[in-house]
Amino acid sequence: MSIHYYHPEMGDSKPTDTVGDVSHAYGGSHYFIRTSLELKGRGVKYVESLSAYKVTNRAMDILAENHEFAMELLLD
Repeated sequence: MSIHYYHPEMGDSKPTDTVGDVSHAYGGSHYFIRTSLELKGRGVKYVESLSAYKVTNRAMDILAENHEFAMELLLD
């Protein structure tokens, strides 16, 4: 399993076989995951105001081994 990257500006569409959306946080110290799954474990915290999970880089590596996620990459 893994993170599937896509570029909407180049005509890519979001993969349909994923369980959630991932975005990299400013500074690169963690990720935010929006998913309907209930995630638990070390390095995973639900942020209610964002309706997303805040996940450390190591926890993201472990989650990506077990689930399929999508990450939108924009060309700036």
